[in-house]
Amino acid sequence: MKRAFPTMFESVGVRPVDSYPADLLKTLRHVSPASSGDVNVVLLTPGTHNSAYFEHSYLARQMGINIVEGRDLVVRDARVFMRTTKGLHPVHVITGGLMMIFLTPRFSAKTRFSVFRVS
Repeated sequence: MKRAFPTMFESVGVRPVDSYPADLLKTLRHVSPASSGDVNVVLLTPGTHNSAYFEHSYLARQMGINIVEGRDLVVRDARVFMRTTKGLHPVHVITGGLMMIFLTPRFSAKTRFSVFRVS
């Protein structure tokens, strides 16, 4: 759209979103309970069958974080870990393109998307 209608974009004041993935990652790391040096952020998705999976995987790639499904995560001693080929890896922040209805039967239209802070 920007290439097809460059003058329209300039006249309406559309701001660039190129820095969005980096800005989001910076914010997610900031809310982490872990030390700033070793924060593991993951993006939770319902899976490849979901209509927004392309957007989930694209955002995770742009942010340089892992994309996970629920089955990739495990809780041990009140901490969340991600299953990897090298064993369990701690997770500090879970963000999602995951609708809350997949997580809880008490669905609220106000909280369709959330950021989860894991301590």
